[in-house]
Amino acid sequence: MSATGRSVTVRVPATSANLGTGFDALGLAVALHNRVTLEVVAADDPARTDAGDSLPVAAYERACAEHGIEPVAVRCTVAGDVPPSRGLGSSATCVVGGVLAARALHGTDWDDDELVRLGTLTEGHPDNVAPALLGGVVVSVAAADGRVHSVPVPVAPGALPEVLLLVPDHPVATAEARAALPASVPFADAVHNAARSALLVAALATGRTEALSEAVDDRLHQPHRAHLVPGVEDVLAAARASGASAACVSGAGPTLLVLSPATGTEAALSAHLADHPWSWQLRRVPLEAHGAAVEESVAA
Repeated sequence: MSATGRSVTVRVPATSANLGTGFDALGLAVALHNRVTLEVVAADDPARTDAGDSLPVAAYERACAEHGIEPVAVRCTVAGDVPPSRGLGSSATCVVGGVLAARALHGTDWDDDELVRLGTLTEGHPDNVAPALLGGVVVSVAAADGRVHSVPVPVAPGALPEVLLLVPDHPVATAEARAALPASVPFADAVHNAARSALLVAALATGRTEALSEAVDDRLHQPHRAHLVPGVEDVLAAARASGASAACVSGAGPTLLVLSPATGTEAALSAHLADHPWSWQLRRVPLEAHGAAVEESVAA
């Protein structure tokens, strides 16, 4: 197996899941990245990172266990510009980094479908893992038999050239956001989201950007989590009024996602947020067409 001193660094993009009405199913990758490095160390090395203290190592060891591979002791570091607890898939960058490091360290031939499945085992759901691995916009569903179906959405040229991220200085824990969701929803709300999530995929694939605002009108999670981000509905309305194609909460929040922002969107939102109780960073970034990749593999 891999000798002590070998290391693998994986570059993984941030993701925005729960995209619009695609709750727990639709996500996209954006051009912010974390780098996950696993370095093989001796089993008794005090610098060894334990799985209980590290999501990448937990994902690495889970992937190995699924395939009967004996994991090695590793030291893990994570660096980059994907902030934690902001609805940008920080945990998925760690999980995907661990899974891809496992493939590189042990020389396996796991394909994309298997990588998504392995990542989902640790992450718990595929809507961040799939776009982090595959890039672009991806629809993903975890089936009852354990398989994960991940299908990239071919976004029409010019339909989504970039997004604007509104990232606050205030974190919201995923567990808190999950706890805000109801145990059930009215049938009419389920129909509302099912229709619009289909519209969202079709609009992106065909370039019908005039339909995006209606397509992201969610009833399943955003209304129930609105209290976690002060004034969120007013901010989203201001984004739409500025000429942007659409705006929604990113993941479980609190980051907000503006699709195809207009020329004046940043200025309008900066003015709107000037008196907000939180401080916000506005970042205009392109979609990340390419998923995670091993950036560096250093032999011992």
